Parts: sequence; structure tokens; C-alpha cells
Amino acid sequence: MMTVAVLAFVVVTFVRWVDWIARLGRISTTIEKVEAAGIEAFNRNRMNRRLGGAELPSDIDQGNPVFADKIGYVQHVDMKGLQEFASQNRIRIVLTAVPGVFVAPGRPLAYLTTEEGDLPDEGLSEIVKAFEIGKNRVYDDDPRFALVALSEIASRALSPAVN
Repeated sequence: MMTVAVLAFVVVTFVRWVDWIARLGRISTTIEKVEAAGIEAFNRNRMNRRLGGAELPSDIDQGNPVFADKIGYVQHVDMKGLQEFASQNRIRIVLTAVPGVFVAPGRPLAYLTTEEGDLPDEGLSEIVKAFEIGKNRVYDDDPRFALVALSEIASRALSPAVN
């Protein structure tokens, strides 16, 4: 009985693996995965407008810029950490880089305004650490990237004769 159970387990596992391999290269499977990731990102974005931050008045002074320390795409912003830091240091942080934006050391991630003078360099590094920057865009917090991926899939699906 044990031999039959192990053999049945191996056969079922093998059949599932072959089915997974067969679906891996299908365009419909890829589209479904990108669509699901995009819908999840759009829903998360809709429920958490402006990443949970307050709307910025149009007459506010931007303040002192905080620059990225590396080149890449903003993948995630730790808004909870930024809020705690801003509350502790009594500063206002205005984000200029949201997930999906390409940043480099010359492009500001955010602007700071303080009531008590300048923030020390340690404080600026804490703000930079709140931005997760990587080589590639990710779907998690970047719903626009899902639209770009779906449009790329659609353009490749067209016949080469279509301009």
C-alpha cells in the first residue's frame, strides 16, 4: 500500500509539473498573471490615495531637497517610517518620487521644510532609506507599470504587417 501511495504521489506530481511547464510559455498565462498583478496594484492604489499622505496645498514652499543615493526605479516608499520620522523631528516631507519613477543622485526624492533649522545628515539618510530603489519596476505599488506591460504584450501580439 505504501509503494502504491508513493507511486501515485510521484505520478500526480509529475503530471502537475508537466501541465505547469506546458502553460508557462503560453501568452494567455502571461497576460493573466500581468492582469492579476495590475488589478491588485490598482486596487491598492485606489484604497490608499497619495500613498496615505495628505494633499499638498498649492501655495506651500517646497523646502530643502533630499536626493537619491543611487540610480534606479522607486519600488516602494515606507510611508509609515516617513510619518514617524516627520512627527519626531517636526518636519514636513513632500514626496516628488513615487513608485515607478526613475531616480538618480541629481533628482530629488522629497523636499523637507522644518521649523527648527536644518536637519542633520543622519536625518537625511533616514529619509533616503525609506525609498526602496531597484534596477527594475515592480507591479506591487506601480499600477502604471502593469499598463505598460499589457500594452507591450498587445503590441507584440499584433501581426508584423500592422503598423
